[in-house]
Amino acid sequence: MHGTEQLPDGSYIIASNSAPADLQALLQATYGATVTVTNNGLGGSTVADRLQASGGYSQWWKDYVATDSAQIVIENWGINDSNPIVNETPAQFEADLLAWVQLTQQAGKIVVLEEPQPVCNPSFSALPQYVQVVDNVAAQLGLPLVQQYQYIESLPNWQSYLGADCTHPADDRLYQIKAQREYAVLAPIVQSLRAGI
Repeated sequence: MHGTEQLPDGSYIIASNSAPADLQALLQATYGATVTVTNNGLGGSTVADRLQASGGYSQWWKDYVATDSAQIVIENWGINDSNPIVNETPAQFEADLLAWVQLTQQAGKIVVLEEPQPVCNPSFSALPQYVQVVDNVAAQLGLPLVQQYQYIESLPNWQSYLGADCTHPADDRLYQIKAQREYAVLAPIVQSLRAGI
């Protein structure tokens, strides 16, 4: 969810209109400025990195989540985890994702799982297996799920949303789509939290 885009010249930027930024705008338009979305994603990171304070994270997840003020925590792993360079099998990814969910729920947070979007970079050919892991964990634990993969893959010429690396978005269009689909799942949860206030 970090928000990296690849520009036509091949360079990378962090989008000002990333999916979390767009999601916050959608939620605030409905519920007001008291609803905030914090983007804690780091480029290139995996669920194992987040758990173990590696890949740029400075604090173990169990310690971070215990003191974080968020009420809802949404994850969006799978692409980096499926990279053969990372060498994390789908089974390891599932074990790490289950550990992340358990720690997050133990901290009193509502967990929302999110599928990654498809990519056309052949290095990530195993990605559908990791998407299935996310789906299976959501079903197994009864967690809300933001389904992105098949929907985006069904869009005409969906590859045009990606940069030359066939992995990162080329502009804000994909992030807008992802945020709208996140909003559809999160809005009822936010509404229920606000009703309980």
